[in-house]
Amino acid sequence: MSNESGNRLSGIIRKCLLAILWGACFLSLSPYAWNQETSEWKLRVAIENAALRQKPDLASPIVATVAKGTILNSNEVEGAWFRVTITPGKEGVTVIGYIASNEVEILEEKIKRPPGFYEEPAEEFHGLGFTLKLAAGLSLFSGGDFYRGAAGMFDSNADAFISSGYTEESRKTKSFRSGFDAGGDIIYHFSPRLGVGLGMDYIFARAESLFVFQGHDAIAFKLWSTPWINAFSVKLGLFYSLPVAPWLTVCLNGGPALFLVKYNYNRNVVIPGAADDFYQQASAQRIGFRGGLGLEIHLNQRAAVLLEAQGRYARITDFEGSEKFSHEVSGWPTIREVQGFLYCVEGKKYAELAILSDGDANGQNATKAVLDFTGISLLAGLRFRF
Repeated sequence: MSNESGNRLSGIIRKCLLAILWGACFLSLSPYAWNQETSEWKLRVAIENAALRQKPDLASPIVATVAKGTILNSNEVEGAWFRVTITPGKEGVTVIGYIASNEVEILEEKIKRPPGFYEEPAEEFHGLGFTLKLAAGLSLFSGGDFYRGAAGMFDSNADAFISSGYTEESRKTKSFRSGFDAGGDIIYHFSPRLGVGLGMDYIFARAESLFVFQGHDAIAFKLWSTPWINAFSVKLGLFYSLPVAPWLTVCLNGGPALFLVKYNYNRNVVIPGAADDFYQQASAQRIGFRGGLGLEIHLNQRAAVLLEAQGRYARITDFEGSEKFSHEVSGWPTIREVQGFLYCVEGKKYAELAILSDGDANGQNATKAVLDFTGISLLAGLRFRF
């Protein structure tokens, strides 16, 4: 894969993460988040001719006097003063002022909270019944023959140069067992806790290994080995939600998934006056299983932050594709291209991946390569209810 493609993917990942962050900020500023609780008091005047002042200050002018036993209502407090309103009397004038707290007794206090998740019983269900989940994060997988074969092809080529008299300067190997995972689910809840959903995930994994070596003339040569995988999974599952606190829910999900995988491998040797390129591409599909355990931290009644561990079981084989080898010396190219299935060929020291026809595979210590996609994804994202 070129640096341009890698930079493009990095840009897409950054945009996805920024979109999630912007969504979180927007929701946190929504009316559900910034509405604060309010209080209301029912008061009774405790002294004769209590003074109602223009401001919450003993030096402020008196705007009215209130008889002992008068019932007042207030929904605002400033320090030791209640802000009250006296309804129009014979003169038809509404008086608003402040009365000292030591001149009244509180008969009743009510606390009003904005509508939101925290007012909802766990068993109550609201909205249309649909939920959208979006998440992204790190994916880890076993690899199987693809992990062994990619490493074997790099190491066997590096050893071949050393045995030919070249001197090793450095060898940097990356494990082909991790990548980026992003996806989402649309869930329909037929009960407050149970729903069925359809989702899609995209997993990208790439590992570039580099071997630097030189000959007797001290000229440095380089060997690059780069396998990568693009995988889509379409999943159908059951989703179960278990509220454990007003602000926290534990979520479980699981079901079958269809994995569509495309594999690519590129090996390139940089030698002055010569070019050596080897390229493989193959694709396959297989049914597997996905399941997850997650936590939802509620922002309000419609949105939550999602933290989830998503497990996979999938062993994918029957990869069909082609490989191409080109070698050029002094402008004279040699090209070889083969089509068939992807095999794992066991050598004396290393396993390697090769595209072989069924006839070429006979008589070799070769079996169809298996991508063991079994693993786990650690995800973070947002959940929206509708």
